[in-house]
Amino acid sequence: MDLEITNSNNFFRVKGSLDRHNNNLIKTKFRNVLEKPNSITASMEY
Repeated sequence: MDLEITNSNNFFRVKGSLDRHNNNLIKTKFRNVLEKPNSITASMEY
């Protein structure tokens, strides 16, 4: 499954699985979020 990232306001939806081939996508989309690691809240569904 390909990794799909969508966002609306301050909410990001990540669908798929992270692997070494789509690692750069995560870094690009979450560049500003990853600079402030104390402000991340995650909500996960299976």
